[in-house]
Amino acid sequence: MRKKTFLLSIGACLIFASECFSWPWSKNFDLPALARASRPAVVLIILFDSSNETVGSGTGFFISADGTLVTNGHVVELGTKAIAKTEDGRSFPILGVLANDPIDDLVLLKVEGGKFPFLRLGDSNSTDLPVGERVAVIGSPLGLEGSVSDGVVSAFRPSKPDGNLIQITAAVSPGSSGSPVLNSSGEVVGIATLVLTGGQSLNFAIPSVAVKGLSSAAARNRVEPFETFVLGLRTAFPRNDENYNSYRRAYEARDWQGL
Repeated sequence: MRKKTFLLSIGACLIFASECFSWPWSKNFDLPALARASRPAVVLIILFDSSNETVGSGTGFFISADGTLVTNGHVVELGTKAIAKTEDGRSFPILGVLANDPIDDLVLLKVEGGKFPFLRLGDSNSTDLPVGERVAVIGSPLGLEGSVSDGVVSAFRPSKPDGNLIQITAAVSPGSSGSPVLNSSGEVVGIATLVLTGGQSLNFAIPSVAVKGLSSAAARNRVEPFETFVLGLRTAFPRNDENYNSYRRAYEARDWQGL
């Protein structure tokens, strides 16, 4: 009788597998709700040259209602001017740069306008964002704005002295650079920036703590005109910071590629 009861219990679990064997995060990670709430704060960045020809695109996201936009430095370096296209189809000129972090390949941009939806910055250390935690990415791969993918945190990888990159399985492609990596609460825990070629789902993000530090610097700075900043960025490349160059060389030896 005891054996029969055990077999019935196993059968019930197989029938109701979602209740018996569900992962802890499966009940609180609502991807459709997260996408609906977060996509309006994510933009397609379109870059133009001096002849108004399109020369590239990438992704960014607002972190304040007044038009402070986060993206990667390598996203903007090809253009002399740029616009931010929102989910509802409107386009806003990017006026300039509030702060720049060449080591973490991040810039804060100032977008013309106000009352923008924005995303909150979350905690990105390994304690608050453990390996195996489910995450989502919203970006513009190949210019397809508002694309949503999900995956998990695979690992934390050293990227420079006292720094890490977050390895994730959520799909990213060229054009995804600058995309927010979101936790189950819709908080930004990383910024998509690199992919390791020659494998699958080997994607990497800059921890959001780097954006928090850049935001503090932005509050003290004036807005640098976009074209002036980009010309300076090109002139300074390759960068003279040896820490930056050494960690970039390490990635390039493994076929790292900017998105």
